[in-house]
Amino acid sequence: MSDILIELLERVLTKNVVIVSLLGVTLVTVEARGISRCIRSGLKYMLVIALTAFLGWVVQSVLPSGLEFVLAWVFLIFALIGVRILTSWGELQGQWLGLPRFLIALGVLVGYPVLLWQESLAFESAIIASVGGAVAFYLAFVGSAALREQIELSEAHQILKYTPVLLFSLGVLALGLVGFRFL
Repeated sequence: MSDILIELLERVLTKNVVIVSLLGVTLVTVEARGISRCIRSGLKYMLVIALTAFLGWVVQSVLPSGLEFVLAWVFLIFALIGVRILTSWGELQGQWLGLPRFLIALGVLVGYPVLLWQESLAFESAIIASVGGAVAFYLAFVGSAALREQIELSEAHQILKYTPVLLFSLGVLALGLVGFRFL
């Protein structure tokens, strides 16, 4: 492959904040149904995300240089193991818009280890980043479920109670949180 094509694929897939964020938000909006259910199921997702991220970091840190091309397969295998764990725990059942739900979870379970790999973290930092990212996902998961319940309980017109309003609300919340990065 040429250097230009490799750089293009890198920018489109792994270094694209929009794609990474979209994959995470899609899983949150699809799976976050009911606050009481999400408190338990969010813990399952949190554990699996932290586990796949940390195991991906372990493999990439012990892998000899020159074999980085294997990492994509390693991350995918760990993500598939994570999906298997989640399905055995009763999560990711059924379909969403014709897609099996496990395909939606693969984006998060592959994407987060890739983000950690790009940062070249030390051991302590990798543990903190794995757990921190998983806790952030849990908070977004439960927060999204709470937002969805509030939208459904509101007295607004029925057309305003669908997923686009939830996505808009999450976007405004994200803008508020990102604004603190620049202080």
